[in-house]
Amino acid sequence: MINLALQSEFTFKQCYAPIADLAESQRGKVAAGIADYGNTFGHIKWDKECRERGIKPIFGVRLNVIPDEEKPRRWNTPWVFIAYNDEGLKEIYKLVKTAYDQFYYIHRLNLSQIRSISS
Repeated sequence: MINLALQSEFTFKQCYAPIADLAESQRGKVAAGIADYGNTFGHIKWDKECRERGIKPIFGVRLNVIPDEEKPRRWNTPWVFIAYNDEGLKEIYKLVKTAYDQFYYIHRLNLSQIRSISS
C-alpha cells in the first residue's frame, strides 16, 4: 500500500511530523506521497529524504475548492491534487499560486480556475 497524502510539519497548526520522520516511517516501501495543506514548501526536503532511503517521492497538495456561484461559502472542501509527472507538478504549483492570489481568510480555488489550469 502506498500512502499518497501524508501531511508534514509544513501543514501549519495541523500536523507536526518532521519530514525526516515521515520518510523514515515509509522505509521499505516503493513510493510515498506528501500533500500538505495549502502549500508545497516541503517538496524539496521530501524529495531529498525519500531518495536517501530509496523511496520514490510523490508530490501533491491539499487546496480548498469552492463552486463558481455567488455564495461561495456554501461549499468549501479541501481537495487533494497529486502530480502524475513533471507537467502535473507544474500545474500544482500554478494551482497553489492561484489559490494564494485569491486569499480570503483561507486560500481557495474556484472550479473554473482548476479547469483553466488543467486543460
